[in-house]
Amino acid sequence: MKKRINQRVKAHLIRGAFYLLFLVAVCTIPFALAQRTTAKQSTVGSTMQLPTISSDSGPAASAVPMPGFPTGGAIYNQYDNPATKPPLGIGSQKFEPAMAAFDDQAADDFVINAPPPPIFLYTTGVRVMGEYSQGGGPASSFNVYLYTNGAGNLPGSLIASFLNRPYTGTPPDFVIRWSPLSLPSGTYWVSVQARQDFTPNGQWFWHNRTVQSNAGAAWQNPGNGYGTGCITWNRKNTCMPDQVWPDQVFQILGFYEGPTPTATVTSTATPTPTATASPSPIACSLFESFDNVTPPALPAGWIATNGINPDGILWQTSNSGLPSPPADSPPNAAWVNDPAAISDKYLDSPPIMIEQLENAFLMFRNNYSLEDSRDGGVLEISIDGGPFQDILAAGGSFGQGGYNGTISNCCGNPLAGRQAWTGSSGGFITTAVDVGFQGHTIVLRWRMASDSNFNGQGWRIDSVQMICERPTPTSTPTVTPTATGTATPTVTPGVTPTPSDCPGGCTPSPTATATATARPSTTPRPAVTPRPRPTPPPRP
Repeated sequence: MKKRINQRVKAHLIRGAFYLLFLVAVCTIPFALAQRTTAKQSTVGSTMQLPTISSDSGPAASAVPMPGFPTGGAIYNQYDNPATKPPLGIGSQKFEPAMAAFDDQAADDFVINAPPPPIFLYTTGVRVMGEYSQGGGPASSFNVYLYTNGAGNLPGSLIASFLNRPYTGTPPDFVIRWSPLSLPSGTYWVSVQARQDFTPNGQWFWHNRTVQSNAGAAWQNPGNGYGTGCITWNRKNTCMPDQVWPDQVFQILGFYEGPTPTATVTSTATPTPTATASPSPIACSLFESFDNVTPPALPAGWIATNGINPDGILWQTSNSGLPSPPADSPPNAAWVNDPAAISDKYLDSPPIMIEQLENAFLMFRNNYSLEDSRDGGVLEISIDGGPFQDILAAGGSFGQGGYNGTISNCCGNPLAGRQAWTGSSGGFITTAVDVGFQGHTIVLRWRMASDSNFNGQGWRIDSVQMICERPTPTSTPTVTPTATGTATPTVTPGVTPTPSDCPGGCTPSPTATATATARPSTTPRPAVTPRPRPTPPPRP
């Protein structure tokens, strides 16, 4: 076991080194832009003097290890045509609690063109151009929100939120990453919000773009601290007429993945979902939607067994019934019931070989309605034919959609005392798992167990995708910014809001409004916070 752990640690160190090289390659692309903007960042026309109240973890939060998931390159690009005349940017920041009325968000839309299965497209992060106010920064972290395209081509329903995320880079180039998330084709909105206390770190501004793609950028200030009236999403130039540039500068990062040419798993319908002989291991690529069989049969290589069998019902494919909806990718999903009796039910994947230096992760969609805290489901793993153990105990980690409760010791559940999915998911949710285990063969197990009291609707699993990717340190984004280091933007003071009840008679500004000079530098220089300077409120 000690040898296995050492091999795993060694593999993680090698993987980290590869991604560090990749990060260096990516960060050199915006160097010319950094020369233009980092030497002296935009000074806000009205800067508030408050007692130091900090809820941030401090600047160290910006220096973190790279995540273990594949990161890929740009799958949507608006990293061009940056504004070189005022206003250079727009505020998008979550302040300390004392200044919550000024919390604001900017957002811009992007388009996903997803390929048909078995090729899948995953988003993994956002690259954004932004600057600090003079002497400001660094941000402690960033919040990123993804929305559907709503009424009036404005941000609609929230799809995902990635809060207090670490980041890499310095002005004007920031990268924020998340666990791989698959989105179907369509138009979406991304909002990037700096988590940064005004005292003592000033403000962060998302750089404006002079060319519009799709709909124009949006902005909101729910607390109306700036007095614009835009407490919900509206076009940014409607909220602040001086915001003449229509869009923001950013890229959506991600990658495409599909089955390897040697992976040839076929599906064969069988009359019942009974256990079969263990299949031969497949290459590190697993794509299963459970749609190529006739319910209740399971796809070839998938094995259902009951450790405790009170009712004779095994994991099986299903296209109807509860919990609803019956499938994430219609018509079928794998399903198991939740009886009012002690049970222990397993669904095992085919064996999967993970080669050395491969970055492996698992994504699946699940929909559960189980007796809350009494019945639950877990994900387990067997390594090289060893006993099954919880994915977390084995060294894996959830990037998204992990366990949400602990099973009670009350009434005989075999999972008593363990973390699990329990209660109701309210429909299909995404779970992402950093698997690791390079150089080993694994089997994944979805395990549902119940106690002696009451029943639930059951548990559904669909859209299972096991992805492995080798590091490619020589890869670089294919699109480079068109701006060069010779551009010298000059910004004149503009309109900033000043509510009458502002402590000290001044407020932060939603618009970057000071003169920036070109002097090469890779990090912002600390400076004394400027004295407050009241300005008239913005026009409606």
